[in-house]
Amino acid sequence: MKLRLFVLLTALYLAFASREPPWGDSHVVYATTENLVEHLRIDVALPGPPQFYVSRDHVEERVGKDGKKREVHEKRQYGVFPLGNVVALAPGYELFRILRRIPGAPTELLYAYTVHVPPSLMIAGACVLFMVLARRHGARERVAFWLALGLGTCTVLVIYARSPFSEALQTLAFTWMVERAISVGERATRRGAFWGGVACGLLFNSKLVYALCIPVVPAYWIWRHRRERRALVGALAAAAVPMAVLCGIAIGHNWYKTHTLFDTGYQIPEGVFSGNAYAALYGFFLSPGKSIFLYSPPLLLGLLGLPTFFRAHKERAVLILTLTGIMTVANAAFRYWHADYCWGPRLLVPFTPAWLLFSAPWLGGALARGRRRLRALAVGGLVGAGLYVQVLGSAFYWDHYIRIAIAVKDQTGAPGWYTEDLHQCHFIPQFSPLVGHAWLLRHWLLSDNDLLADAPWRRVIAGKVDVANEWRGTDIDLWFYEWLKKPGAPRWGYPMLALYGAAMGWAAWGIRRRLA
Repeated sequence: MKLRLFVLLTALYLAFASREPPWGDSHVVYATTENLVEHLRIDVALPGPPQFYVSRDHVEERVGKDGKKREVHEKRQYGVFPLGNVVALAPGYELFRILRRIPGAPTELLYAYTVHVPPSLMIAGACVLFMVLARRHGARERVAFWLALGLGTCTVLVIYARSPFSEALQTLAFTWMVERAISVGERATRRGAFWGGVACGLLFNSKLVYALCIPVVPAYWIWRHRRERRALVGALAAAAVPMAVLCGIAIGHNWYKTHTLFDTGYQIPEGVFSGNAYAALYGFFLSPGKSIFLYSPPLLLGLLGLPTFFRAHKERAVLILTLTGIMTVANAAFRYWHADYCWGPRLLVPFTPAWLLFSAPWLGGALARGRRRLRALAVGGLVGAGLYVQVLGSAFYWDHYIRIAIAVKDQTGAPGWYTEDLHQCHFIPQFSPLVGHAWLLRHWLLSDNDLLADAPWRRVIAGKVDVANEWRGTDIDLWFYEWLKKPGAPRWGYPMLALYGAAMGWAAWGIRRRLA
């Protein structure tokens, strides 16, 4: 069942993968991956915002033509991001290296496509872990499967399965850490704790700020096994070994880049955690442009199921709420809490499986009580809304609408707008990317270039705006649609689609038999 769910989701993600190559900070990370795979180096030579990079002088001995050794000094530029996602994206680049050797391979298209393989695998893996957790918390197999499938198709995880940002790795590692924390909390085995240490170490290497919440895991184990000292000490020691190794790699990576142990080189004016946490918390949960509930409507099931989960599994509920609460508050204090340019509340993506887990022991019983049809329709409505939102988010790469919103802001200078970043897209409903993508998709489907006739911002501001340049580059974000335009590419695309279709059919057939 777990394998078939993994295959089903992976094939689904790859069949509808994005056509876009890495952009923004993921471009810096992937360039580092390329250099690591090709030359065993982690420096990059890319333009971009200065906060993405740190530079230092590098000295090495080289042998000249005369046979003498000389010191060569050069300045090298490094991405400030952790090493975890650099390594996590390496299988995708290795796949590209293999495929590009085939005569007639559409190299440029394969480069953009293969980068999406690792995030697809990682998000599918996180959904499988979620299903395991749901079963452990009282959900019947059928309910656990449908919850996991809803998580993988009707929440914001869909978008980050199609994007090579670090959120896929963070989601997998955070969900695994929660699973290991709960499992070892029930039974303190050295093997289980060892893999718990691996999960925590991977999470730390995906983003160093998780150091704030990782200590909660051993604290939970100590509380749960405070009367089993021998087993507890053995478990903590087993977890400490991989954790120390992986933390050492992260710290060594910092040292290599900056010659300091704890400074990544990431610099933000006025400080990394100088943001307005109150505005960010409102934005994360209640704003029209960033609310996690708008981008992942099924999470409302987790909110409804929380009281039942808390009564049945009080300590586990406290564990999950503590882990996610610490990180949510930390992300709210982050100067760029909105993490633009992105789709939805990017910084909350890794907690989506943990929050939906609260619905596991409640949902089956809730659907079986009175007014079953009405309850089923309500759940179906949330699932349908979630699927619709993911279709909107997948229809276009988010930069297209964001650039239109920036053009409107720059050309109108509307009074009362925030001057920092894209706050109009976060707090003004008419500029919400959800509204914007629906508007763009409608015009794309109808081949209607008269965007301004029903532009959503006309309800709040007046003034002439020219977005022709931004609209000209907007196209549907589907790899196969892009491949159809390239000579020779469809002969690769059709077999790939057939393979994914066969994989989904095999998985669906087995799942149907299991749940029959």
